[in-house]
Amino acid sequence: MPLVIKTLFGYQFEMYPAIILPSGPHIKTLEGNTIMHRNLEFFVQEAGGPWKQLDPVAVFSPLPEQYSSPILRREFGLLPPRTYPERRFFKILKKMHLLDPRVPNDIAINELKSWIQSNIAIWVQDADKIKIEAVEKTIDLQGNVLKRQVESAQIIHLH
Repeated sequence: MPLVIKTLFGYQFEMYPAIILPSGPHIKTLEGNTIMHRNLEFFVQEAGGPWKQLDPVAVFSPLPEQYSSPILRREFGLLPPRTYPERRFFKILKKMHLLDPRVPNDIAINELKSWIQSNIAIWVQDADKIKIEAVEKTIDLQGNVLKRQVESAQIIHLH
């Protein structure tokens, strides 16, 4: 049924992609006495000030918690859409509108940035930038972070 809905209506029907394609469970493997964990961290910065880490679940409220990771992973949809190889399979998916790129216009981008600023105003009054870091952590069995490594960081200017 979700494939039929997505095929018939495309992206206009669904606001949040996790409804049609839920992410499912994540399994962590134990290596020795440590676990490797990857997650996304959300930071804000006032002009020239230090970066301040915020909880994305609190920032995105009232959206459900499970939406915060996909929103951060896609950088709020502000980056250019992903491109796909010119293979037959991808052409079929494009023809079925399953890979339609979503390119926001200037009005949508400004509204989104205003929404972000209003949601983080509780913690930071005049946010200049936000940063999304992909972090890999090595954690021991007691929950202590033994190693923290930033794999990538994306900075988005709000002004």
